[in-house]
Amino acid sequence: MSHERRTGAPDRRGANRPAALAVEVGEALYVVRLEPDLELEYISPAVESISGIAPAEHYAASHAGLGLIDPRDAGVLGAAFAAGLGETATCTVRWLSRDGRESWAEHRCRRVLRADGSVVVYGAARDVTRAHAEAMALAASEERYRRLAENSSDIVFRVRPDGLLEWVSPSIESILGWDPAALIGTRPWELVHPDDRARAADAFAAAAHPNGEGRFLEFRGRHKDGGYRWMSAHGRPELSEGYVNGFVVALRDVDDQVHARAALARSERDFRLLASNATDLVVRTGPDQRITWASPTVTRTLGWEPGDLEGLLLADLVHPDDQATSEDLRSRVHTDERTVAPADGYLIRMRSKSGTYHWMSGTYTPVVNDDGRPDGAITGLRHVDDLVEARQAAEKDRMRMRATLDSLLDPHLLIRAVRDDRGRIIDFTVVDANSAACDYKQVTHEHLVGTTLLQSFPGVVASGLLDRLVESMASGDPLVLDDFAYLAREVTHSDRWYDFRGVRFDDGLSFTWRDVTDRHLAVVDLASSEEQYRLLAENASDVVIRVEDGTIVWVSPSLADAVGWTALDWIGHLVSEFVYPDDLDQVTAEHARLPLGHTRVARLRV
Repeated sequence: MSHERRTGAPDRRGANRPAALAVEVGEALYVVRLEPDLELEYISPAVESISGIAPAEHYAASHAGLGLIDPRDAGVLGAAFAAGLGETATCTVRWLSRDGRESWAEHRCRRVLRADGSVVVYGAARDVTRAHAEAMALAASEERYRRLAENSSDIVFRVRPDGLLEWVSPSIESILGWDPAALIGTRPWELVHPDDRARAADAFAAAAHPNGEGRFLEFRGRHKDGGYRWMSAHGRPELSEGYVNGFVVALRDVDDQVHARAALARSERDFRLLASNATDLVVRTGPDQRITWASPTVTRTLGWEPGDLEGLLLADLVHPDDQATSEDLRSRVHTDERTVAPADGYLIRMRSKSGTYHWMSGTYTPVVNDDGRPDGAITGLRHVDDLVEARQAAEKDRMRMRATLDSLLDPHLLIRAVRDDRGRIIDFTVVDANSAACDYKQVTHEHLVGTTLLQSFPGVVASGLLDRLVESMASGDPLVLDDFAYLAREVTHSDRWYDFRGVRFDDGLSFTWRDVTDRHLAVVDLASSEEQYRLLAENASDVVIRVEDGTIVWVSPSLADAVGWTALDWIGHLVSEFVYPDDLDQVTAEHARLPLGHTRVARLRV
């Protein structure tokens, strides 16, 4: 290099053109020849604004001006100059200014082989003293954040650009059992489960990009005892002037959450398998009420393939006459209205693929997402054509039975036993009553059903009828009571007599009664009349005989005084045995001529 160039004289080949540009951007450009000898070939005037030392003084200094570098950083700059040919190296070193002030300069340089065989370094330096001070302040701030990280329940670690751990928070010991100091200088991959390393590497590569964003990653972290725990990781690169200086990664123990999610997933899988293999039809609908999934049993039940139903409104399959019921149920469930579903579900008709409708028993359960918002519903449906037909037939039978019972003139009740804590029957509840029973009590069906016998028929205790009902329940024998005195005046205000009949069913009785008071009184009157006539006949002086079909069934005591026989001698014998033989024909003839209700007089010898 000519002396003119070394003293800053104009370079006819335009060397001062990049120097002028460097002044504008605040950088000092330099060229240092390394081989075959060490010499500073060029340094731009901007160096004076950085170090306070003019270019000429740099040319005159020993060691090509490198002596102005702080001795502590000489090796750093030397290493940058020793980079491979054509490679760009960067470093930050301290320069000693003329006034003794320490300043920091960032170097970017590249080693080049010239055509003449010499090796030179083309470089640029810029003053980064202010930036370095800011970095030191940042480091102090980072120290504060480090202390926060050290006291965090999460694990925080810093990774150097070469991928080695530089710092690990103490919380790793309580979570994974490792001593933080023992991990410094190791690679974090060693703590990742082998099956998760590929995913972790992808996430790390994405985060390492200067324009990339940190990603959340779940992986299994190795515990010191050899086991693994699920961790959630989030990392971001540390950038400086667009370059990655390392990574900060935060780990959180999510082992319980992951296992809970896995258990939930298994549960959902199991329930899906159950739904797929159940005899019932299960349908999943979304918030828009459209079908998102149907169990395979829909083919056997309604003829549809599961895929045929996806995207359809569930209401499209409901019989038009049942849609109001279905929508009412859905709206009440979604408005949190308490609804008590029938034991066998709600009955609706569903359309099959052939166009026919089948009775289905349905249950409806709303589903919410993780945010608690409605996310559709699970509907369970069971084919119940046979059940509905049987129920309709039973209803017809019940109506016929009701009509039959209501046509009876006698009152009829279905009563069920009421028991105390020890299982003893203490009363009966009226389950059903026919019209005659309601008329007897002079109440409506609604007022009579649901009451107890003690409430509606308090006389059952005093009359002893309750005890007889309990005995029939215990023995299982039919209840048969004829001419039973029910001396209670709760309805008729008079003593009455009844014929009672009862047959046990389940835990109760089918119970009916008939008022036989008139018959009872007639029998009593007849007995009284017979007793009076008997007394008259027994005390008459004439002999009185009662004959049925020629046989004597009764004879008055006066027989003994008249002919010497006792009454017992004649009773049970034919009249002909005691009549004189010559008078038998006359007696027979007179009897034949005796009209009903008339009297005949005949003379005969006995």
